[in-house]
Order: sequence, then structure tokens, then C-alpha cells
Amino acid sequence: MKSMTGYAVGESENNVFSASLEIKGYNSRFLDIAVYMPAQYSCIENNIRKAVLQFCLRGKVDITIRIKEKQNNMPVCISEAAAGAYLKAAETLRRQMQSAYEAGETMLQPENKLPIAAFLGLEGILETERPPAPSEMFQDFIMPLLLDCLKQFDAARAHEGAETAAAIAEYVLVLNTRIALIERFSDTIENTIKSNIKARFEELLKDRIDEQRVLTETAALLMKCTIAEELSRLKGHLNMFSAVIKEEQAPSKKLEFICQEINREVNTIGSKSPLLEVSRAVVDCKEALENIREQLRNVE
Repeated sequence: MKSMTGYAVGESENNVFSASLEIKGYNSRFLDIAVYMPAQYSCIENNIRKAVLQFCLRGKVDITIRIKEKQNNMPVCISEAAAGAYLKAAETLRRQMQSAYEAGETMLQPENKLPIAAFLGLEGILETERPPAPSEMFQDFIMPLLLDCLKQFDAARAHEGAETAAAIAEYVLVLNTRIALIERFSDTIENTIKSNIKARFEELLKDRIDEQRVLTETAALLMKCTIAEELSRLKGHLNMFSAVIKEEQAPSKKLEFICQEINREVNTIGSKSPLLEVSRAVVDCKEALENIREQLRNVE
């Protein structure tokens, strides 16, 4: 059993790249993989997703890759079109300010010379044309780092999953003990029903009691109120629950269905039994089931 939540981080570098990689896992009904990385290396995203599929079956998995290339020979070019447009706009502004100054509308006289440094920080003036490193080179660098982080991520999920399994086992133990208690009262339930029916006949008919009719009515009511079938199905559901935890790699969905079946049988027993002890055991069972469902929301 593994949790859907987890975290892993790693770093690596060579003579071309330095990189940091972060993996975060969240609860989700289905497997949802999101990869955040520089766009020029998105060609290897499919390989990253395939690697994640080896470790995860459910959950939302966010992978963030930050890359720094160590090349120093980055060419820088000037966009003449952008520079010309900025200069034209600047000259228009200078003329308007000069006209306003000469008309006495402002005390600010524009400069006739425009400093080059003022243009370098404008958007679109400087362009870099460094091509990305080949995708094969990047893949050979990043995939070992990814696999190391995925192993850390999987170990974290397994550790948290083991803690969840231990918590679920405690609630299953509550279910087993309460069901065993209910089973011990099954004969008492039948005897109580028999006594109640006979008491009603005595109250209504007094000395004219027909024993055969009492037996017939008792048998009919016992057919409706016996909990033997519910107890048998409950034991089967709990055995299946334990088997699924041990055998299934991603058991949460199947376990949720089994919990629904267990809850149905427990509710039926609660509606049939007239005993306070059984009613209390039913409440404990329903509380344990709710706690199990809460734990299963985080299980793969």
C-alpha cells in the first residue's frame, strides 16, 4: 500500500548543465502528471511521463525541472526594427516637448541627445540566439536525476502508505471485535423476539393462547429479523478486505467498494436488532468504517 502524497528533490550538474528537479504528489482520483521545464527541452517530456508510470498508478504528480546551461558564448544581437521604432517614438516625444517649452507651457527643456544606455533595457532591443543543447545530450543528463528522485518519491509514498495501513488495521480490528460481539448476541436477539411475541399474545388473548399460532408467528418474524446472513456476509467482506490490502498494488478503489458493502450489512443489523448492546456495536462499526474511508482517500 502506498500513499498518493510524497515529495522528492535532487540536483545534478556536468560541464554543460546544472539542474534541480522537484517532485510533489497529491491526492487525485486518477493519474495526472504535470511536467514543468524549459520549453526548448519539451521533446523529452514523453520519456519523463513514461518513467513516472513505472512508479505511480494514481494521484497528481508535479515534476519541476530547472535548468542552467554553462555556455558562455551566448551571441547577443540588436533588433534594428525595434530600435528604429523606439527612436522614432522618442524623436516625436522630443519635438512635442520642445514645442511646449517654446510656448511656455513647461519649464522642462528636452535633451537633444538620447543616451544609448536608455535603450538597452527596453523590451525587444537585445536578442539572444543561443541554441539549446541537443535533446539527446539533455536526456542523458536529466533521466538519471529523474530516476533517482522517483525512487526517493516512491520510498516516501511507501513509508506513508505503511503508516496508513497500520492505522487501517486498527480500525479493522475494531470491526472484527464488534462483529464478534454482535454474533454472541445473535441467540439473545432470537430469544428476545420469541419472548416479545409470546408476551403480546398473552396480553391480547390471555388464557386463549394458541401455541401453534405463537410458533408460526415467531418463525415468520425470525425469518425477517435473524442476522445470521448479515454476519456471514460481513465476515466474507472483512476477509476480502484483508486479502485486497495484501495482494493489490493499488487497492484503494476496491477497498472503498468493500467498505460500502460492509456498511450496508451493518445498517441492516442495526435495523433488525432490538438490543442496546448490538446498537452500540453497530455505532462503533460505522465510526470505524468512516475512519477507514478517510484513510483510503490518501491511498493509491
